Amino acid sequence: MFLPKILINSPSKRLIFGLVFLSLISIIGLDYLAYKQGKQAYFFSSRAASLKTSPPSLFEEIFTSLEKLGLPKSSLQHHLDKQRVLHLLINLPDKNYSTLAPKLKHSLSQNSKRKIKIEAHQLGTTQYYLWTITGEKDTASLLFQLNRPKPSPLPQKLITSKQLSSKNKVAIIIDDLGNSLQAIDAICNLGFPVTVSILPYSLFAPETAQIAHQHGLEILLHLPLEPLPGNHPNNNSLLTPNGGMITAQMKEPEIIAFIDDALRQVPHVVGVNNHQGSLITANPKIMKIILLELQKRGLFFVDSRTTSQSVAYQMARSLGLPTTYRKIFLDNEVNSAQIKDQLVKLLQRGRREGWAVAIGHPWAETLSVLKENRHLFSAYDCQPVFVSELVH
Repeated sequence: MFLPKILINSPSKRLIFGLVFLSLISIIGLDYLAYKQGKQAYFFSSRAASLKTSPPSLFEEIFTSLEKLGLPKSSLQHHLDKQRVLHLLINLPDKNYSTLAPKLKHSLSQNSKRKIKIEAHQLGTTQYYLWTITGEKDTASLLFQLNRPKPSPLPQKLITSKQLSSKNKVAIIIDDLGNSLQAIDAICNLGFPVTVSILPYSLFAPETAQIAHQHGLEILLHLPLEPLPGNHPNNNSLLTPNGGMITAQMKEPEIIAFIDDALRQVPHVVGVNNHQGSLITANPKIMKIILLELQKRGLFFVDSRTTSQSVAYQMARSLGLPTTYRKIFLDNEVNSAQIKDQLVKLLQRGRREGWAVAIGHPWAETLSVLKENRHLFSAYDCQPVFVSELVH
């Protein structure tokens, strides 16, 4: 630095200049430290201001908005799934949804790039509203329950009919649930006991389980297992991209971690059945790992029998794990006449053998056939039950 001659020749002025220079450096340094600590800054105020005004995440906005509307985070059941979708289950026994909803929607709609989709579902006396909120980076699912349903099971006509005394029992499992709430609406209104099996990484897995449980249905985890190459070509889309499945290459810790994570996605589970799995269910080593883990958790296992080579049922029996297996597929062909024929075959086997388990899927045709032909249970002297009543 080149200083004017007057400063060089004047010790006192040189001292003053030095002190001023040191003070300026100190002020800038302290200001920088304040900026780094998030405190008020002056030289760095523009940078600090830009940090403070960075927009909150979608999740932060949702929790903040709900809290302002009288719903603190501590009162909400929330879960972040493997795809980083936030699931919120919200009971409003003392709140007026019609007042809350427009305020919440207005608050969350300030970001023009955000999309909000709202579906209404009515089950008995309980009204549900499902909000799907999609931001630039995050997605959230809010399920509002306006009234608590009665804790008792559904008042079903068939439960009070003459087949209650029948010794012939049949169970129907509806697989692949969780990608829409439309199907669970229809299942809850079938009028007889149905066991639902929910894919762990489907979009609405927690919400589906919540509704099914509150309406007296039995819930299974539909555990994704690796199929043989080329098997189940039409069902691969049901596995979400990041959800994955248990594969033959996995080591024991990976398998256990997968089961643990899958069970966290689906509340109220009492048992497990396999989704696909024609490769894994024929593998004794891997099936033993899976079944022992289920046994530790007090869950039963239903072998979906996606391959005649399956060892799952016999292995579960040898381990002392409560188990059963599927005898009939209702809807390999999605055709109403074919589905009714399969339902009759189920009832015939139930009457002939004393019990039978069928698996169907949430196709509109399947659910319609089941609802329209409830009278066949009595006609074939069979009692519809949850699958847990047929494990042994």
